[in-house]
Amino acid sequence: MGVTGMQIENTPYCVEIKPQTESILGAIGPVIHDVLIFLATAWILMQNSYIEANASVKNSLKIMVLGRHLPAFSKALLRDGQLYFM
Repeated sequence: MGVTGMQIENTPYCVEIKPQTESILGAIGPVIHDVLIFLATAWILMQNSYIEANASVKNSLKIMVLGRHLPAFSKALLRDGQLYFM
């Protein structure tokens, strides 16, 4: 469903030639949703850090990417979200 195919010569098998637009959008939609949820979670966790995140962009990035200055549970939650994308 959602893919145009063509039969391989002298075999009962097919190959995919061109995916339809609906199938591409159906695959990209969940990825966009997951990224937005991760970014929202990382933003909220950054607000829960031990230091002031708004002091500098460098501190904010260290918190959101590395999990520095976060409580143990928040850091574990951030790491779990990062592993999900890998």
